[in-house]
Amino acid sequence: MALILFIDDDLGSRVLYDKACLILGHRSILADSGKQGLALAGECQPNLIVLDLSLPDLDGLHVLSQLRQGNRTANIPVVIVSAGTSEQDPQISQAAGAAAYLNKPVGLNALQHAIDHFAN
Repeated sequence: MALILFIDDDLGSRVLYDKACLILGHRSILADSGKQGLALAGECQPNLIVLDLSLPDLDGLHVLSQLRQGNRTANIPVVIVSAGTSEQDPQISQAAGAAAYLNKPVGLNALQHAIDHFAN
């Protein structure tokens, strides 16, 4: 059973992530902002972080950078999710240290694959 931190400002997305984790047999932690997500990541040290690229308080790439610089969070795999349309987002995200990039809406199979592949 993996512990997954979802950082997403969209309430509907957080509800879906939480339900998906229940279905897949994992535990979830939900954060609605970059700052809250950074605090929870350091405190709880999840097996995987699913991070929205577009947050109201901090840019998702900034959050990823802060995670990579943290002693307790540097090695936690991060999967970026975004509803954005930029073709460069996946390459930019992975160059910044993301393990993978998923387009929103994230399907149950894609989420399960990410958890199976990255949540040790």
